[in-house]
Parts: sequence; C-alpha cells; structure tokens
Amino acid sequence: MKSKRMRYDNHMGLLDDLDKVKNDLLKKVDALIVKKKKLYSNVDIESPMSVEEKKLDKDIAELFSQINKLVLQKRKIMKESVINEKQLKGLDGISPNQTLDKISKVQKLKIIKEPGNIIDFIVPDWAKSKYKVWQVIGTGKIKKNISGDFFLEGKGPIKSSPAFKTMDDLIDGVDWKSMEQTRRFNEGSNNSKFIDEIYYDSSGNPCKYPTTLDGRCLDKYHPSSTMREPLSEMPMGDLQKIDQFADKQLNPIDVVLTDKHFFDRLNDPRNDKEISQAELIGFFKRLGKNKKQFLDFLDKYKEVVAVDDRTNINIPFMKQTNKAIAKTIMRKKDFKSSTPKLDI
Repeated sequence: MKSKRMRYDNHMGLLDDLDKVKNDLLKKVDALIVKKKKLYSNVDIESPMSVEEKKLDKDIAELFSQINKLVLQKRKIMKESVINEKQLKGLDGISPNQTLDKISKVQKLKIIKEPGNIIDFIVPDWAKSKYKVWQVIGTGKIKKNISGDFFLEGKGPIKSSPAFKTMDDLIDGVDWKSMEQTRRFNEGSNNSKFIDEIYYDSSGNPCKYPTTLDGRCLDKYHPSSTMREPLSEMPMGDLQKIDQFADKQLNPIDVVLTDKHFFDRLNDPRNDKEISQAELIGFFKRLGKNKKQFLDFLDKYKEVVAVDDRTNINIPFMKQTNKAIAKTIMRKKDFKSSTPKLDI
C-alpha cells in the first residue's frame, strides 16, 4: 500500500513540474505582450485590426489558455489531496511547533489508538524484502498475539502492525518522522494558499479574487457563476441586449454595436481591464442624458467620439441614415482623436 509520504512526494513533484511549465509559458506570453505593445501601442483604434495583430492576439490568448489549464490541474491535484489524505486525530494538546517525534509516549499512544488514523511503522529488517512501507489503518485496538507480543490491529491490505515485545517498543516502532511529514502535508492541504492560484481571462487579466477550486472568478469583473472558458469573451447575445438598451436611450436613432470590429476590440488587452456589461449600460445611460447634444454632433459632423471620464471608455460613432454605428471601443485615459469629442 502506498504511504502518505509517497503520495506527498508525488503530489509535490507534480506541482513543481506544473509550476516550471507554467513559468515557461508566462515568459513566452510576456515576450509576446511586449512585442504587441511595441508594434501596436499607438494604432488608430478606428481602423480595422491587421491580420498580423489578430494573429498575435490569438497567440497570446492561446498561451493564457494553456496557463489556465495548468492552474486548474494544480487545483485538482490539491483538491484530491484534501479529499484523499485524512487529517490525523488525537493531536489536541500538541503545539503546532512541536514535532511528533518529540512528544511524550502518552501523546504518541493516543495518536496510535485513534480509530482511522493511518500509522506508518518502521519496516523490520526481516520484512524489507516484502514491504517497502508498513502502513496500518488502525482500528484503535492494540492486541496481543499468541506469543504475548503487542500489535496494532488494522483494516485494509495490511491487517496489523509488526509485533513488539512491549508497548514502549510498539510506540518506538512507529516512524514518527514520516508521521510528522504526513501531519504537515495534511495541514497544508487544508490551507487555501495551496489552491488560491491566480486565474487569467482571455486577455491575461488576473481575477481580483481567485477563490474557487474550479477556477471561477467571483468578483465584480467576473460575475459568472460558471467557469470562464480560457478563450471566452463577452457573448454576442449579451452585446445585442446592450444594443437594445442603447436604442431605447437614444431613440429615435438606431445604435449599432454588433459590428465585427467593435466586437473584436471589446476585449482588447489594451483596455487594461476588460470592459464589463455594467460599464456599457452606465455609458449609454449617461449618453442618453446627453442625447440632444449627441444627435446634434452627428447631424453636424457625421462622426463623433463619446468619451466617458468615469470609466475612460471611448466609443467613436459614425452616422449612416438613421443609424449611429459604433466603429470601435477602447478604454484609454486622455483619448486623442481628430474626430469631434463629446464628454458624457
């Protein structure tokens, strides 16, 4: 039967390997982000994205997708560890700073006699050809064999501990250093620091509160109750609902937000943090309060950039018959444009 120590080593080894791969991927994505900022930092957001820029965005998103999968794999390993590794019982009264090999024999015996505790015994020389580890899931009962030797009754593959002449020998026959490692691993497995791993959205923005084992981000920027897919963005269906809301605010003009270029730019990494539905709703509420001025600008100039200083969101609009077409969108402070601006 595999010892808890062996499982501990396996888990830690896997996590170390995953961390190495993750760090390598982060280095690659950092290099691509630097390249993107260098090549496209001052691109006119009103012009369509080039094929090269789209390819770079896709490469960045795919790397973050791989990183997300590694994060989820790490969380799964730690979650399984918490479920499969049983917390030692009988530790009350023992200081967290006191190792199990240093506690009294009375305290050690209490741990041995707790039903369900997994006790690691030092393998006797005569049994080393048969067992690499001698681990017993204790029933809590210490019995004597026909020779009068003491043993811990067990359940599972190994039904008992080795036999010992005295109770003290039985206590000393436990591998207390291995038991201490198991104790620390179990305590660590139940500590959230093992599973509070940063999770990224498709643009590489970390979640503000990475709280869940399955990678969900439950904060104001990621309110979804289900895990965000690594390559996810605001669904077109949600954008259509915002489009309908904008139509009501700016009636009688028809606002068009579903242009492909607008959709591509909605989750652009240069937005700093992703533009949320709530921010867009607020944007069009404020634009609705300035409807007369907005319509006057469109009639006079045919184009206008609506600027929201609260969120630093900028949307250039172009008039076509009775439509106001949103050409693109970007979150940027002190947005510069040759097109007339309307502060909302």
